[in-house]
Amino acid sequence: MHWHQPAIFITLYEDKESSAALIVELERCFQGNEKVSSLAVQRRYLAGSPVEVLWGELPNLAHEAGLKCMLSLDKNQNHGFFPDMQPRREWLRKHSEGKRVLNLFSHSRQLKHEMLVAIRGSIFLASMMTCLV
Repeated sequence: MHWHQPAIFITLYEDKESSAALIVELERCFQGNEKVSSLAVQRRYLAGSPVEVLWGELPNLAHEAGLKCMLSLDKNQNHGFFPDMQPRREWLRKHSEGKRVLNLFSHSRQLKHEMLVAIRGSIFLASMMTCLV
């Protein structure tokens, strides 16, 4: 489950009997919460990893440290921006300020995105995420 304020995005990797009950319970918990404007479920176990918006509208931007990152929560298997990686991006920001950075993990698109977010490289376009500085 990811919190893309103000949306809750749930990813299911298997079709289990308990999944339907879990979704109903999460819907019950979050509906009416003024901080949550939408709830969506992605089913990775189905072809194309479809996303079902249970209520509300999915946000198209994530905000972090003065940056706006475009989201496509309903279009890709991986949406490219992971809120739980914020501590790593913060660490990169803190340790890369005013320095040149060599990315030895360029095969990892996620880390490249995080580095660009962290070091505020002007405008970066990618198929899954766009960060505007």
